[in-house]
Amino acid sequence: MKNNNTKGNKNNRNRRAEFEKLCGYRILAKGIMRSNDTWTTSLNNNDVIIGSTGKGKTRGYVEPNIRSATHSMVVADTKGLLYRRNSEVLREKGFEVHLIDFIHPENSEHYNLLDAIRRYEVDATDEKGNSVKVTKYFKADLKKLASVLVAGDTRDQFWIDMARNVLVSLIAYVLEVYPREEQNMKTVAELYKVLSDETSNNKPDVSFFDEQETIDPKSFAVSMFHMYRGIIVADKTWAGVLAFVTNALEVFTYDEYDNIFAGESCITFRELGQRKIMYFLNISDNDRSMDHIINVFYTQLFQGIMEEADTNEDGILKVPVRVILDDFASNIIIEDFDKLIPVIRSREIYVSIILQNVEQLEHMYSHPQASTIINNCDTMIYLGGARGQTAKFIADVANKLPESVQDMSGDKVMVYTSGQGAVFADRYVD
Repeated sequence: MKNNNTKGNKNNRNRRAEFEKLCGYRILAKGIMRSNDTWTTSLNNNDVIIGSTGKGKTRGYVEPNIRSATHSMVVADTKGLLYRRNSEVLREKGFEVHLIDFIHPENSEHYNLLDAIRRYEVDATDEKGNSVKVTKYFKADLKKLASVLVAGDTRDQFWIDMARNVLVSLIAYVLEVYPREEQNMKTVAELYKVLSDETSNNKPDVSFFDEQETIDPKSFAVSMFHMYRGIIVADKTWAGVLAFVTNALEVFTYDEYDNIFAGESCITFRELGQRKIMYFLNISDNDRSMDHIINVFYTQLFQGIMEEADTNEDGILKVPVRVILDDFASNIIIEDFDKLIPVIRSREIYVSIILQNVEQLEHMYSHPQASTIINNCDTMIYLGGARGQTAKFIADVANKLPESVQDMSGDKVMVYTSGQGAVFADRYVD
């Protein structure tokens, strides 16, 4: 009779060996490579890369690590060059490669924001007394989606909260009533047009909610509708709420984005942790109109891959995932990122945060939040060009004189590793 413990140990060894193959390494500078196997290095794999414009953050870090990757990645590609230069090479290495292109949507694969909402089935009885399966959805996912899409100054919190309630009610209605192939944000935007357009008696048309309440008195969509129904008659208040909802949904009304938002997503985020996949996210570094959608993408991404890790017996992803956040502080605010970054290591999820300077991060997050984010990166790569607060910060972290940071040669980089100190090295050139 075989010992179950022996069989379990053998499975663990096999799992460990397979995992080591997937870990690989990353390139930090010429002659400096770092294993991604956190079990042997005792370091997290989070990197912060700091360097002013033109200092080679893409050529010296991002692209070499894409080409040497052995596990899944999500890459912010602000110029679209990384996908064009590397997609075929990656496919030849066995990667599944996808492009979500917010700059040239006609070239993009589909990204349906509602596909990331978790669903489950429950037993129910239809009107004829037959047993049926009814699909339900996680209400918390709807509220999270609305909270990211509708943003604003805390001084406008009442209008923001009401606008989020409006959006949750519309999304919930689409999920409850529309067929699966029509469950997308374009449908939500079309439904919002019905709600926001005044009828002949100068009142919004809410008949579709009334009808749904008759059909399903327990409808979540209807319950959310009742949370703001009372303010519809208050013209100025209602107009203020609608302004926030309009801003959140406007991009989904543009025909040119139908190719992204109106179809079924090309992949689910959880699958990144199951097989080798590359996602390139082509986003603008100067047009801010899509920022709230990109924020949703990252929020849903981390939720999906963390959930995938947590469902595995050992609590880690079968295939590690690295998220390369280029131009991080310019265009995205990942909700609760300071709380997220300390807990992803144990799940084999890594981030590369790319900044021009430290001040950028503190413009997007509070000083304590920014400090938490940077302190949870065991590796810092500095490529030059820093002045003022950033130069002082880097010098303090690396225990170097500020002059050595500011006067660093253009062909050098400084690599700091937690617990090991800082070294100067030649810039990596592919």
